[in-house]
Amino acid sequence: MRVTIFSTALVVALALVAGVLASCKDNPVDPLADEETFDRAVLGLGADARDRSVEVHWGIGILESKQLHRSKETQYRLLFSENGLADMQPVVEGRLGDKFSGSHLFDNLENGRPYYFGVEIVNMASGGILSDAVMAVPHTPNPTEFVLTPQPLEQRYAAWSPDGHSIAYVGYFDSTAADTGQEYLWDVLFVHDLASGQSTRYTDHAESPGWSPDSKRLVFQVSYARKSVIKVLDIASRTVTVITDGGTEDLTPSWSPDGNRIAYLSHSQTSSELRVHDLVKHLSTTIATGSTPWFHPSNLFSTPSWTPSGDRIVCARRRIESEESERDIYTMTIDGGDLQPVVKSPWDDFQPAYSPDGRRVAFLSRRSGATNVWTMDLDTGSLAQVTSEGVAQGSLSWSADGTQIVFIGYRDHLMTPQTVRVPDHR
Repeated sequence: MRVTIFSTALVVALALVAGVLASCKDNPVDPLADEETFDRAVLGLGADARDRSVEVHWGIGILESKQLHRSKETQYRLLFSENGLADMQPVVEGRLGDKFSGSHLFDNLENGRPYYFGVEIVNMASGGILSDAVMAVPHTPNPTEFVLTPQPLEQRYAAWSPDGHSIAYVGYFDSTAADTGQEYLWDVLFVHDLASGQSTRYTDHAESPGWSPDSKRLVFQVSYARKSVIKVLDIASRTVTVITDGGTEDLTPSWSPDGNRIAYLSHSQTSSELRVHDLVKHLSTTIATGSTPWFHPSNLFSTPSWTPSGDRIVCARRRIESEESERDIYTMTIDGGDLQPVVKSPWDDFQPAYSPDGRRVAFLSRRSGATNVWTMDLDTGSLAQVTSEGVAQGSLSWSADGTQIVFIGYRDHLMTPQTVRVPDHR
């Protein structure tokens, strides 16, 4: 039986499907005439992992990719496998009837074990439609905790300090110019002290902060029109130093464990490069290049970080053999050599972050049909699903003791830093 693999090539399709899946939980019934024809249709599937169970939600959205003829005789089939994508078999069937969407609870499952799901619509004049396959790992959910009290506007980016005392984040705030009355929205770098619960404001127009290994400085990017520069903030003195300013877009900086280097991406109209800046020699070196503009899907690398030993860089890498947007996770030496896969799957895996002891890697993945936090044991290859229901959006960072992860997720439709305890691997 053919099962397609999860793809993120069409962002519009994903947004549409996400809306369908969200609505189907609360309002699953939509009146249906004896027959309806849709010139544009996509079938979306999501899987919410729970304790010893997984609830799947599916729904039909309208998109230009498929012509769908549906009647009350049309049926759906839920596909299931314990052994991988090649072994998907129909286990639940039903008449589509008057529903655009549906859900089903798979229970009596084993915690910590991966399961695979799909859905197909059959008995249609157009020949049917098949969802992308998804994966979920049942687990006892660990609740997420919000770092901040509710804020009027959202926060993006979060980084846990290596000493474990603070979380840096970027807050977005409104301002009204006194002379023109025009409203502005800008990004402000804060450091939140976990002991006191107080946040201190440091500098404006900051994005993607990352800590120095001694927790005394922060590296971040500042973006302008078609240009971004890397800067370093000294926490004690509040002094800001410009690290790169070469007329390109320098993004997502990450400090090496020895404190002497910063890895970052550099994009221009003609190239996409992964660079390492030597803070001692004041010199940036290109270690890998995609040779394409930053907005092109063939842009190879994204979100670099470091292994705890400091001798390798870990990053997400787009699949050059495909026109889709999926990424795998690789490591390389600090000169760009010896490219080795770490997380490689049919789905989109990105934004890797190694645990402080180097035994696990955390990453974001859309393998469940929505973006969630996952971890992988580097010795055994076992996977643990840390969050469910698509709460995570980015910016992963480990606590100093390796028991928790801070990430950016939604709260009341706004993004904000959240922490979650990492489950044990089998």
